[in-house]
Amino acid sequence: MTRRQTAGWAIFIGVICSAIMGYLLLTTPPYLADGQLNMAALLLFFVVLFGLAASLGILIALQMHKRWPALTGRPFYKPDPIIAIRQGGLFALAVVTIALLAFFQLADLAFVVVVILLIVLFETFLQSRFHD
Repeated sequence: MTRRQTAGWAIFIGVICSAIMGYLLLTTPPYLADGQLNMAALLLFFVVLFGLAASLGILIALQMHKRWPALTGRPFYKPDPIIAIRQGGLFALAVVTIALLAFFQLADLAFVVVVILLIVLFETFLQSRFHD
């Protein structure tokens, strides 16, 4: 897959997820008529949030890799959009994890910092493990 195809798919997924998120936020209440949480809407919200954050993360990573090729884990510029997809997915995982912590009212600065550090540590491990 080329950089242009990756960017095109990321934009496509981002637009679709934005439309679903807008529809979900404007028309679907988080609680059912009997006062219970709407679990289907909540699950859809977090799945769409993951897709939206991943597409945004992929687009940002693609642009950052052009300017700073060392962010790919390689000392030279070799365009590999798979690395941007992986980094975008890890960014989305961090966003959804922090959103879940906030949903369960566990979002504390320490937990947010730990989530970010774990994602960065995992990406660093993957870069050192799969180095060409």
